[in-house]
Amino acid sequence: MKNVEIQRAPQRALLNQFFNGDPPWTEKEAEDNGILINFNDKQGATLLHQSRNQLENAFSKTGTFWTFRVPDAPADIQDDIGEKITRHINKIMRDDPAWYYTQDCVWGGVVLHGVGAKMWWDGYAPVPSFTGIQDILLSTDTDLTMENCLYIAVRRGMRPGTLFKKTIGAGENANPGWDMEMVRKILKELKGKNTGYSNYDWSNQPEKMVEIYKQNRCYFDADTAPMVWFWDFYHYEEEYKDPNRRGWYRKILLDNDSVPSLVNDDKKNFVFSGKRPFANKLSEIIHFQFGDGNNVPPFKYHSIRSLAWLIYDLVWTMNRLNCQFTQHVFEQLMLLFRVQDPSDRDRLQQLVLQGIVGLIPEGLQMVTADERYQVDNGLISSALSNFKQRIGESSSQYTQNVDTGTQKERTKYEVQAVVSQSSALMASMLGRAYRQEHFAAVEIARRFTIKNSPDFRVKKFLQLCREDGIEDKWLNSDRWDVEVEQVLGSGNRMMELAESTELMNRLNDFDPQAQQVIKHDWVLGITNNPKKANRLAPLKALPQVTDAIHDAELSFGSLMLGVQMNPKEGINHYEQVDTLLKMMQQRIQVIKMTGNVGTPQDIIGLQSVAQYIAKHIQIIAQNPKNKEKVKIYTDALSKMMNEVRAFAQRQAEEAKQNGKHMDPEVIAKIQGEMASLSVKLKGVEAKQQQQLRHKEAKFQQQVRQGAMQTASQIRNETGKALAETAISGMREASKPKPKSPIDE
Repeated sequence: MKNVEIQRAPQRALLNQFFNGDPPWTEKEAEDNGILINFNDKQGATLLHQSRNQLENAFSKTGTFWTFRVPDAPADIQDDIGEKITRHINKIMRDDPAWYYTQDCVWGGVVLHGVGAKMWWDGYAPVPSFTGIQDILLSTDTDLTMENCLYIAVRRGMRPGTLFKKTIGAGENANPGWDMEMVRKILKELKGKNTGYSNYDWSNQPEKMVEIYKQNRCYFDADTAPMVWFWDFYHYEEEYKDPNRRGWYRKILLDNDSVPSLVNDDKKNFVFSGKRPFANKLSEIIHFQFGDGNNVPPFKYHSIRSLAWLIYDLVWTMNRLNCQFTQHVFEQLMLLFRVQDPSDRDRLQQLVLQGIVGLIPEGLQMVTADERYQVDNGLISSALSNFKQRIGESSSQYTQNVDTGTQKERTKYEVQAVVSQSSALMASMLGRAYRQEHFAAVEIARRFTIKNSPDFRVKKFLQLCREDGIEDKWLNSDRWDVEVEQVLGSGNRMMELAESTELMNRLNDFDPQAQQVIKHDWVLGITNNPKKANRLAPLKALPQVTDAIHDAELSFGSLMLGVQMNPKEGINHYEQVDTLLKMMQQRIQVIKMTGNVGTPQDIIGLQSVAQYIAKHIQIIAQNPKNKEKVKIYTDALSKMMNEVRAFAQRQAEEAKQNGKHMDPEVIAKIQGEMASLSVKLKGVEAKQQQQLRHKEAKFQQQVRQGAMQTASQIRNETGKALAETAISGMREASKPKPKSPIDE
């Protein structure tokens, strides 16, 4: 497997180098072809960064990674248990920087090579580590499902201090699977290369060697100490008669490139051999996240085609085009001269083209713009736009931030079409990503419920749950339903804003509980800050069924029977109107879906509801500050009453076609009540406008009175000041003047 992987590595290295900033030509290629401008325009790197950022937002933006439910718990405590488990696990993972680092690396691997792997190196820790595709060995023709995978090798490094801690330094607590003889040989080899204690060895002075490693643990774990590379080799065994012995076993092999002097006998390469299964399933060891652009089924692990692979040729060619174009621009900035005689070339040294006057010596002739080679700018612009468009189309399922090069301002409908197309593409790609992430979430949940786990995070979680009164029988991941949190817009902020705004525009079509979720998502889309969204529109502040809402729901049935009611004093009129408008709209929708005609009783009932709502609106309109709210209510009620009039008209037409006639009294009553309701609504608006005019007139009168009072006060103060000034002048004039020396 290692030898075959060597053949695949150069292709990955090519992607790594280019998308990490290497220029399109090597230094030798540039020198041989006379290429002066050779730079990486970083367009590919920027595109991969945007794609990775979108994936990170899709899975990590809200800070709530998973939602847990306990469906077989009693109904009265089911939601409470699920909420507490969800809160505790997400809080622990959110506070662990290793989790964010692992996720960042996973999405980086997905966009660059199509594979991002999470690895659990032990059987307890809930937080996995990232493992790059270059450190994973799988057999050829391994399916993406891993169903036909019977063995896998993962490369990892340990410094001498870490190896010592896991083996000899652990004493009696060391796993019996370690080959201590092989471990001692490795540590001796490394000690002799990096320390001066060469007079000790594990055979003759084992105590001294132990003390050396204990005292120099910091050194043996530092960068100066060599890294020892191993392969963790996992293989599945199912032939044992005892079912407890079936499962995935682990062996650790010394990499034959790490300490070549010790690689003599193949059997001696096994540094560790597990005596019991390490895991029951491969998903308990490693989890893969794939971003595959391959179109040839069945889909295989070694046939994965990443986003970087899809756009490499386009971006690389466009980068070369940019380099050539830039070089041509610099060439156009050069001054070209024609000499009649090669010996006149030295006259260029006498050329003066600065200051006020420029001098061109005899024998030199400047090459004009008409004589120089001109590049077809239209052709270059067309090529650049074409490349941008193709790059955007190739990467559209990962990101929508690539401009097509057209620079055309889209209309509202064009934007909606693009957003709709983007949503479909992202839904397809992220749908697979969410499904794959579900399996990682299941394994993380299992590790959080391992009893007697030595991991401090698991201990903390179990303690918090027990303090919250959750029984141990519910702390079993087999009884949980795990749901990966999904965000609006699939991680694309523009799409998120469009979707959340559309939901806000239809807010009244949802129940109060859903409305709070929509508000929260809308604020999150605007601020892009989960903490601020939780403060401004907290999900826990879900609307409760208040007395006003409950009374409105009860009164709706009586009103639909045509019973007239009057508003109750001291009740929340806003909640009454909101609830009744919503229920009235729901009834209208039901009539629309069941023939779009209704019955005369429906007309009478809806009119009765509308009249009751109008009475509440009249009370609300008594406060001039509610002008905007009253307008919203009256517009909504008028719109629904237009629907009711349409129902009545259809009923009359249907009765006429059937040779029947509606009761004239009923028709008169319906028309009279509609007219009365219309007059009331207009009267409410007119009354409120009159109140506003009175208030405005009163305000203007107060302003005029204040101005007159201020002017009078200013005149009084001015007169008083002038009088005081005159009196002071008279006093000064009446005082005897002192005689000057001349008078004396």
